[in-house]
Amino acid sequence: MSRLSIADERHASVKSSEGKGITIAVEVDDIHSAFLYVTNLGLNPTSIKKHAWNAKVFHIFDPEGTRLEAWEAVV
Repeated sequence: MSRLSIADERHASVKSSEGKGITIAVEVDDIHSAFLYVTNLGLNPTSIKKHAWNAKVFHIFDPEGTRLEAWEAVV
């Protein structure tokens, strides 16, 4: 299953990527495996954080500043 969300920053809990564009969010089955994978690729992810909307997330940024978000629902 894939999802695409387009949100107006004024009404979103996640703000834009420092005004540099969009956030691309990908739901993953195992946040820790995804974190280890991108770390091993040398992509320097942010730390895994728990969000108020009951998910664990981390971010990486492409060379143009676009934020890529990996998230896993916490059940």
